[in-house]
Amino acid sequence: MKKIIFLVTCTCMMIFANAQVNNTPAPAKPAAPAKPATPPAKPTDGYSTVIGDLKMSTNHIAFMSIKNNQIKTDTAKIMNNWGKTMTFEAKNVPAHIKFQIPNSLEPGKTGLIIVTYDAAKKNDFGFLQDRFNITTNDTATPEKSFIVTAQLEEYFPPMTKADSASCPRISFKEIAYNYGKVKQGEVVHKEYEFTNTGKKELVIRKTKASCGCTASKPEKMNLNPAETSVIKVDFNSAGKSGKQSKTVTVITNDPITPTITLTISGEVEVPEVKKDDANPTSNPPVATPPVKKQ
Repeated sequence: MKKIIFLVTCTCMMIFANAQVNNTPAPAKPAAPAKPATPPAKPTDGYSTVIGDLKMSTNHIAFMSIKNNQIKTDTAKIMNNWGKTMTFEAKNVPAHIKFQIPNSLEPGKTGLIIVTYDAAKKNDFGFLQDRFNITTNDTATPEKSFIVTAQLEEYFPPMTKADSASCPRISFKEIAYNYGKVKQGEVVHKEYEFTNTGKKELVIRKTKASCGCTASKPEKMNLNPAETSVIKVDFNSAGKSGKQSKTVTVITNDPITPTITLTISGEVEVPEVKKDDANPTSNPPVATPPVKKQ
């Protein structure tokens, strides 16, 4: 009898232990790491520029290279993404650019901007930019800017060896100058000397300096063979620090080297700021007024 009671007791204890194990909650699984946010997809409808409710394939027509006797044309697509009919009017378009745009577009309709660039009318050289506005009735952004850029170059007809030997040639004494180290605020002056080493008249079409640098017109813009002139360049280091490199572009009628880039470079040192200068006393001592004698 005692054995039976013992066996029943053991069986009950085993059943109770199994119940406890089965009721124990399973350990929580670690949370999956959050997926990184998906970047917005790039426009795939061909309209990469959106200004207000007008979608455009671009608002910048770039004529990469155009000779001064050429006329070039390029286009841009537009779409009215507004719920109303949108009207268009181009303003302040320069004379050398012909700008054609629809008078209006109904909602969801597309159109074409046609830009024609007449380099002869521009009568200039080098990298040029024109910016003007398209006025619309779009309440979101009524004025929409448009940019036209071009790299204007002089046209030179094909030359024979005899032509190459007799054409104007520009030769600089040096085209790169390093001024070393200067203190911030100093102005560096440099004269670049050049000579017409050709056999025909050399004409300086244009000189253009990069930002932070100024270049004066040469003392002579038209040089006979063997004549010499200089281009004066100034670099103002005010507000600059560290290594600097500025350029001056010189454009001439030399058919072999029509464009030359002059370089002026160096390092601008910023003076150290003393603690007393950096943290001036907010309440300077007040002078004691002299005591009046009775």
